[in-house]
Amino acid sequence: MPKINPIQENTNLIKKARSATYWLFGSNIAIQLISWAITVFVARILSPDDYGLFGMAALLTSFLVLFNELGLGPAIIQKKDLSKEQLSSCFWIIVVINISLFFIAFICAPFVASFFHEKRLTSIIRVAAISIVIGGLYKIHYSLLTKELMFNKRSIVDFVSRLCGGVSTLLLAIFGYGVWSLVYSLIIGDLVKLILLYIFVDWYPEKIFSHQIIKNMIRFAYNVTGSRILQYFYSNSDYLIAGKFLGKTLLGYYSLAFQLASLPNEKLISLIGQIMFPLFSKIQDDEITLRNYFLRIVKITAFIVFPIFTGMYLIGELVIILLLSNKWIPMILPFKILCLIAALRAINTFNSRLVYATGHPHIDLSNTAICSVIMPLGFLIGSKYGLNGISYAWLILYPMVFLITTKRSINVINISLLEYFKNLTFPVIATCFMAIIVELFKTLLLSYSNFFQLTFCCLIGMLSYAIFIILFSKQFLSEIKIFILR
Repeated sequence: MPKINPIQENTNLIKKARSATYWLFGSNIAIQLISWAITVFVARILSPDDYGLFGMAALLTSFLVLFNELGLGPAIIQKKDLSKEQLSSCFWIIVVINISLFFIAFICAPFVASFFHEKRLTSIIRVAAISIVIGGLYKIHYSLLTKELMFNKRSIVDFVSRLCGGVSTLLLAIFGYGVWSLVYSLIIGDLVKLILLYIFVDWYPEKIFSHQIIKNMIRFAYNVTGSRILQYFYSNSDYLIAGKFLGKTLLGYYSLAFQLASLPNEKLISLIGQIMFPLFSKIQDDEITLRNYFLRIVKITAFIVFPIFTGMYLIGELVIILLLSNKWIPMILPFKILCLIAALRAINTFNSRLVYATGHPHIDLSNTAICSVIMPLGFLIGSKYGLNGISYAWLILYPMVFLITTKRSINVINISLLEYFKNLTFPVIATCFMAIIVELFKTLLLSYSNFFQLTFCCLIGMLSYAIFIILFSKQFLSEIKIFILR
C-alpha cells in the first residue's frame, strides 16, 4: 500500500473539517428555526402546567443521562485503530448501563412525584425514561460518525429526528395529549435517530464482550464522566447559591443576564468544539501539527468572539433598557461582567478537547475539580454582597482559574503561557481599537435616542473592527480565505 503524503493527508483533514463546519452550522440554524416555530404553536395549545410537569420529570432524566455512556463515546472518538471486539464490548456495556438507568428512573419516579406533590410524574418519568434505553442503542453509531468527521450524515440524522419529534409534538398537542405530547415526541425523535443511524453507519454489534481489551478505554471514560458530573454541579452552583441566599427575584435578574451573555458560546463555540475534538484526535500523534491547529483555532475563535463580547459589554445597558424595559436595569452590571468572562470561557472550551484528544482526560477532571472548589466558594462569599457580589466573583476568580487550567492543558503539547497569549495579541489589539472607537461615539451620541445610539454603535463597531483587520491583519484574512476556499 503506498504511503499517504502527510501534506495531502492534512489537506484532506482540513477539507473534512470545513465540510463538517458547514453541515453542523447549517443544520443547527435549520433545527433552531423549525424548533422555535413549532414551539410557538405548541405553546399556544399546551398549558404552563404541561411544561412544568415535563420540566420536573426532566430534572431526574437529564441527570441520569450524564451517566448514559460513562464517557465511552469520547473514548471511541479519541482512540485510534478500534477493533470490532472493542466496539462490540463498548456497545454492550452502554446498553447495560442505559437499561440500569431506566430501572433507576422507574424506581425513583414515585419519590420525585412525592417531592413535587404531583402523582402524574410517576408515569411521566417512567415513560420518558424509555428514551434513555433507545439512546443507548445508538451511542456507538453516533460516536463513529463524529470520529470520522462525517457531520453531513450526523447533521441529517439530527435534523430529521428533531423535525419528526417537533411535528409529532404539534400533532399530539392538537389531538389533546397535553403533557404526553412532549413525552411521546421525545421517544419518537429518538426512535427516528436510531433508525437513521443504523442506516448510515455500516456497523452492527457482535456477540463479543471482553473487559480486558477495553480496560484503557474504561479508564479514559471514567475520567470523562467524573469531569461531566463535576461540571454539572459547578455550572449550576451560582444558580443554586443565588436562589438560596438572594431569592427568586435577584436570581431572575442573574439567570437572564447569564443566558444572554452565554448565547454566542452556546450557539457558536459549542459547535466548533464538537468538530475540534475529533479533528485533534486524528492528529494526536503529530505534536507539531496539533500545536499549529490548536493555536490557529484559538486565534480564529478569539478574532470572532472577542469583538462580539466586548461589543455586548459596551452596549449592554442600551440593549437591556431598549429591549427589556427599565424593570431589568439591575441586570445591567451582571450582564456586562458576564460578557467579559464569556470571552475567556469561549477559548477555554478548546482546552478540554485538547486533553481528551491527546489521551489525558485526567487533566480535564482535575481542572474541573479546581473550578468546582474555587468558583462556588467565590459565589458563596459574593452572595453576601448581593447580585453584584456573585458577578464580581466571576470577574475576580475566573481569570485566575483560566490561567491555571489553561497552563495545565497546553502543557500536553509543550506550549507555554507566553506563546499562548502571544498568539492572542492581535485579536486583543483589534478588539481594543474597536472598543475605543465605539466608546468615543457613545460619548458623542448621548443626546440621541437609545435606539439610534444602539444602531449606530453596532454599525461603527463592526466597521472599525473590519477596517482594522483589513489594514493590519492580512495573514488572518488569508487563513480564513484558505479555510473557506481551499
